[in-house]
Amino acid sequence: MMINLKISMMKTFSPISYKVRFLLISVSMLFSCALTVIGQSESSSKIGDYSYFKGGTISVIPSSHQDIAWMDSIGKCVEFRDVKMITPVLERLRTNSQFRFSVEDGLSLREYLQRHPESIDEILKYTREGRLEWGATYKQPYESMYDGESLIRQTYLGRKWLKKTLPGCDFKTYWNEDVPGRSLQMAQILSKSGIPYMQFSRHQPGIYKWYSPDGSYITCFTPGQYDEAGIPVRQANTNIDSLTKAFTTMIVDWNKYFKTRKINPEFPFLYSHDFATPPDYDAFFKDWNSKSASLKRPSIKYSTATEWMDEATRGNPDFDKISGERPDVWLYIHGPSHQKALKASREGSRLLTAAEKFATFDALQKGSFDNYPQVSFTTAWENAIYPDHGWGGKHGDLTDRAFRTSFEKARSIASDVLNKSMTNIASRIHFSKAAIPVIVFNPLSWERTDLVKFTLDVEGNEQNTFRLIDEKGIEIPYQLIDEHQVVGNKDEVVTFLFVAEHVPSVGYKTYYIEKGKPASYSNTKNISSTAYENLFYKVEFADGGIKSLFDKELSVHVLKTDKFLGAELFTMQSVGNGAGEFTDVQQPMMEGFEKLSSYRQSWSLVSSGPIRDVYQFTKEINHVTVEQQVILYKTIKRIDVHVELKGFDGERYREFRLAFPVNQSKSEVAYEVPMGVVRVG
Repeated sequence: MMINLKISMMKTFSPISYKVRFLLISVSMLFSCALTVIGQSESSSKIGDYSYFKGGTISVIPSSHQDIAWMDSIGKCVEFRDVKMITPVLERLRTNSQFRFSVEDGLSLREYLQRHPESIDEILKYTREGRLEWGATYKQPYESMYDGESLIRQTYLGRKWLKKTLPGCDFKTYWNEDVPGRSLQMAQILSKSGIPYMQFSRHQPGIYKWYSPDGSYITCFTPGQYDEAGIPVRQANTNIDSLTKAFTTMIVDWNKYFKTRKINPEFPFLYSHDFATPPDYDAFFKDWNSKSASLKRPSIKYSTATEWMDEATRGNPDFDKISGERPDVWLYIHGPSHQKALKASREGSRLLTAAEKFATFDALQKGSFDNYPQVSFTTAWENAIYPDHGWGGKHGDLTDRAFRTSFEKARSIASDVLNKSMTNIASRIHFSKAAIPVIVFNPLSWERTDLVKFTLDVEGNEQNTFRLIDEKGIEIPYQLIDEHQVVGNKDEVVTFLFVAEHVPSVGYKTYYIEKGKPASYSNTKNISSTAYENLFYKVEFADGGIKSLFDKELSVHVLKTDKFLGAELFTMQSVGNGAGEFTDVQQPMMEGFEKLSSYRQSWSLVSSGPIRDVYQFTKEINHVTVEQQVILYKTIKRIDVHVELKGFDGERYREFRLAFPVNQSKSEVAYEVPMGVVRVG
């Protein structure tokens, strides 16, 4: 059995540093990204001055923003990308040799080829010519909502797959123009995957070098708040005078920005919005270019994002440098409200990486990779990274269900492959004892001491008392717990819980079960319904939470509980704003506020043994019944807090949080992101 990692209370909140004065489990990161128009903040001192762009170029980059599904159901959006986007684009490319178009991701090509496999040669031709561009990732994800390895696989199933499907072509631009958030390590992932550029939005307009902590960077462009910069152009439609005014205003507004940073006079205009169709500005371009020389203004043309980026980055322009992370305010919508889907996502990603390791070890032991489950892994990763940022929207119930099913399928495949590989490896071990072996695998790259759960079917046994011993014959304490899944009326399965110490990195350790009466253990000094003490902590319980938590090793009171108890659940009203645009997470309100310390309910010791003691209470409050457990371990310094909300009546805008008011005078906040940790400030 692989170690079943359950993060402790001290570990669970590692995204928030131990130095937090008052902590909420749902942290609202209020990082504002105020957007200002370039023309307002850095307008030229000379009204109407666009002289820096004389002899340069305006590159109009036609594209169309596409969630997997937001504007309609998944099937309808796939149909739109065919009938209204890619098929008309191919027609434009046939009839106008100057036309260009950028498709945001590789999945759009997969979808189109499934519907039109006969179009591959034409698509390859235009892509090789540089007139048709495909975004270098599989989809446009919430960068900080998924596991780090999932972000890496965006490039495997994006650029790598695209290069194989369209030989002789390269894919250098990552598109993620809708999501208002950037992850700390994404620049490093892209840079080391051969993807030097990013097209994004909802950020201060400009061209940037975005750095990761290791010094790698990507060059990226944002026009500002999503598609707002393009509104004057779209309102002008095909009216040449109105279009001339709109583009002249833009180059005047950006003149000083380009000049002071010594950026090549190659101005970009991204033509893109939800469900955009390919534009036709041929007549306007002809009129503009016929007058450009006399008006000493830049020429105008169609371009792809990569084509423009290659021109803009020539020489040594002084692009602004940024680093770190922009927290994604939309995560607050989807993380808490799609808990089961996101749980499946994270579990699936971690199981997949473990499965790949042990499938490799299995193949190496066999001396052959003929049976390596590559097809299963590819299918699993395609499902693990399929959901993008388009949760909800029109027919969002169908989309959200499809996304959750995709995550769950990835997790299921990963679990099956991992179990098969571990079983194969275990079958080759030469066991030293005539007893039932228990193999504990550690997929991580460091030695590990952690909890292990495993089940045993004891049907038909005359005696169901067992001893658990290690390879040296030393008895290991364990505890039987009631956490296994009972199938039908079959209750002959028992679940063991024990602590496996010093399991080697990317390796295993063997234990044995033999019949016999286990030794008795007691590491608890004091137990009652209101007080608890073990080797590590002194705990005082109160109605609704933990009144006091004393760390014996550090000799400190961990909590300050004058306003909230430790692990106290409370609820507020949190009215979402749907698809509204915002720069800060909406704040909850006190309407309907409840906290559990307002009620009287006693804690009960519901389970006790050599590994852990479990305290629990159940309390019905408005809209839901709360069942909460505090689990204290006896041989490792760890506390788990489990909360279940049962029988929720569906009341809208209810937000439930847990409070952990840490007794700390200096506040410092850190939170985990894919492949790293951000420390605020």
